[in-house]
Amino acid sequence: MNDFSRWHRIFAVLTITILSIVGLAGCSDSNNSVPAVASSTVSGTVAGGAALVGAAVTATGANGATATGVTGPGGSYTVSGGLTYPVILKAVSGATTYYSVATSAGTINITPLTTLALMVNTALANNLDTVAAAWTTNASLLTQANLQAAQAVVNANLATRFAAAGIPSATYDFVTAAFTANSTGIDLVMDGLRFNFNFAAGTFALTTPANVAVAFNEAISTVDITIGGTSTTTTTTGGTLPPGVASKVVTFTFCCATAGAPYTNGQQVLFTFSSSGALFLTDQFTRVAPTFTVTANNEYVWTDASGLKYSLSLRNGAIHEVNLSNAAGTFLGQFNNPVEGSANSSTGNGTNTGSVTAVFGAGPYKLAYSASDGIGIDSRGLVNMTVTVDTNGRMTGYDANPACTTNCERLLIGTNFVGELAGDARITMGRWNGGTTAGNFFASPTKNFSTTQGFHYIAGATAGSLPTGVITTYPRTASTLPTVDGGGTSGTLTGSVVVDYFTDRVAVDLSVVIGGRTHRIVSNGAFTAPGNSEIGLSRVPSNFGTFAGAIGVAQGPNCSIATGCSISIRGVITGSATGPTRIGLVYVITTSLNNADTIRGAGLF
Repeated sequence: MNDFSRWHRIFAVLTITILSIVGLAGCSDSNNSVPAVASSTVSGTVAGGAALVGAAVTATGANGATATGVTGPGGSYTVSGGLTYPVILKAVSGATTYYSVATSAGTINITPLTTLALMVNTALANNLDTVAAAWTTNASLLTQANLQAAQAVVNANLATRFAAAGIPSATYDFVTAAFTANSTGIDLVMDGLRFNFNFAAGTFALTTPANVAVAFNEAISTVDITIGGTSTTTTTTGGTLPPGVASKVVTFTFCCATAGAPYTNGQQVLFTFSSSGALFLTDQFTRVAPTFTVTANNEYVWTDASGLKYSLSLRNGAIHEVNLSNAAGTFLGQFNNPVEGSANSSTGNGTNTGSVTAVFGAGPYKLAYSASDGIGIDSRGLVNMTVTVDTNGRMTGYDANPACTTNCERLLIGTNFVGELAGDARITMGRWNGGTTAGNFFASPTKNFSTTQGFHYIAGATAGSLPTGVITTYPRTASTLPTVDGGGTSGTLTGSVVVDYFTDRVAVDLSVVIGGRTHRIVSNGAFTAPGNSEIGLSRVPSNFGTFAGAIGVAQGPNCSIATGCSISIRGVITGSATGPTRIGLVYVITTSLNNADTIRGAGLF
C-alpha cells in the first residue's frame, strides 16, 4: 500500500459541532439554540471503517452530569443517566478517540465523520477535549443551523465516496442513521479513510491507502457561524503578505464545485498575489480586492465586489490552497494543486517544449490565432504542424511546417505571459501578452505585445475525422479578454456556435462587449438556417478541421466606417467523429478606418 497523508489547516477559535439533526423539536427560542430537555437513553455504533469493540464511551450532559458505557459486538453502545441535552459523547479505544453530539434521545453514532464535522467549523473551541470538559458552558453555543451546516460540509466534501456507496450525500444523516460496520453503506464510505486527529491543535491528518480513491477538501474556516447572534470569527484588515505569498504568481486548479460556483472543476486560474496586498486573477486583469483580511487562524481573505471570498491558507509558510465562498458564507469550491512561478510559460527564450501529447493527446494539431503587430488572423490544420505546451496546458510555441527552411512560421512565446488560460484534454486557449516573442513569424524574428494587447490563440488535436450528418450546438464556455490593437482590454464574449455537419457550415451568434460598445456577430441564416452561413468548414488535408469566413456589419452606432464594418473569423474543431468535439475560434472586428480600433479575441465552445 502506498499511503499519502494530507495535513489540514488549524481551524480557528472555536470549532463547531457537526451534526444535522433531522426532526429536531422545540427550537422556538430567538437564537435557535438547542434546548436542554429531560434525557432517556442514547445508543448507536462506534466505528471508523471497522467496529471499535471494548471502547470506553463517556456522555456529558448540558447539566454537567455524566454517564459511561463500553462498546460491545459490532461497536454498539448504550448510555443512560440523568443527562440533559445537548450531550457530548466521547469514545476512546487505545490511541483512537472519536467525538459526537446528541441533541435528543435515540441513535447517535460516534465515528470519524462525526468527529470531523466537529473540527471543520468555528462555533466551539478547537481543543475538543477542553470543549467536553467544560460542556456546561459550551453546550449553549450549539444551534440547529450550525449543526446542519457542519454535517453538510462533511457530506459535500465526501460526495464521491457517498455516491460510490449508493448514499445520497445531500440528505444522509451520518449521526443518527443506524448502520452496521460491515463495509456497506456509510461504513463503506469510512473504509480506508484513516484520520489522525490532534484535538489540542485543531488539526487532522488524512491517510488513505493507494487503492482507495478519495478527494477530501476542508471547508472554509473563515465562514462566520452565528452563535447567539454573534460571530466567533475575528479578523484584522490590511497589513503585509508574508514572504511565502507576496509577489507570487500561482496557477491553481479548481475542484469540488458546488451549486452556484462561478468556476468549473478542472478549470485553471492564474492568481497574482501583489506585494501591495492586492489579489489579481488572469494576469492582473481582474482585481479581486486591493486589501485582505487575516482571520484568527491565519487565513488571508480577499472579498470581491459581489461578495465572493477567496481564502488563502498556507502550509509551512508556503501557498497551499484557496477556498471559495459566497457572500452568505456558503462553500463553493476550492483552488488547489498550486504551481508557483512566473506566469511566463517559457524560460524567457522560447525554448520550453513540453509534451503536447501529455496535455491533449496525439496530433494532428490545429491552431487558430488573431494578433496585432502585423500578424493578423489565420488558422492552421496541416498534418505535420507541431504545437508545444507546458504542463499546465499553456501553449509555448508552434511550427506551422517543420519542413520549412526559410522565412518560416515558427513562433515561440519568448518573454510573454499567458492570460485567460482555459481548456481541457482536447483544446487549449490563451493570450500571449506583456513580452516579446522568440522564434520566427516568417521574416520577422520578434513580435511585441503589451499587457493590453496580445496573441489570442486556440490549439488542439483531432483524430483525423469529423462528425457527419448532424447539426450540433456549442455554447460558449470561456473566452479571452477582447483587446484593441491600439491598446486596451476589457469586456466579454458571449453566444454560441452551431455546426451543420450536413453542409459543413459554421453558424455563429456572438456578442463582443468592449469599451461600452456591443458588437453582435451573426452569420447569414443564423441558427435557423445554419447551412447558409458564410463560414465554411474544411475537410481537405491541408486545412482539415479548420473553418473560416467573413461577416459584414452595416454602418451603425458601433461601426464608424461608411461602407460597413468587417468581421473575420477563423477556428478549429477538435476531437473526432467517435469522440466529443470542441470548437475554438478567434475573431477580428474592424470598426473604423484606423487599424488601432481593431478588436480581437478568442473563445471556446
